[in-house]
Amino acid sequence: MPCAPASSRRKTWVPSATAGRDHQQRNIDGSIRKLRNHGSDKRSCHSMGYNSRLDDIHAGVLSAKLKHIDEWNDLRRNGRRAIQRA
Repeated sequence: MPCAPASSRRKTWVPSATAGRDHQQRNIDGSIRKLRNHGSDKRSCHSMGYNSRLDDIHAGVLSAKLKHIDEWNDLRRNGRRAIQRA
């Protein structure tokens, strides 16, 4: 009896310990590639997303502001408490 062609042979699926991790790794890989390409799977195929690259001036301003964020959050919380008490 001749062998069946390779395409018609049945393969037995055997779960492996790494099967879930491999799938998760592919999902992470796809997500990272999308982030690198501004949310798109393909080049020059635009979809909804953000262009959040910062130039040097904006990065400098943000860096200066981040030094004060804890202080500003405390002032905001104190103002909220004062309003709640009134």
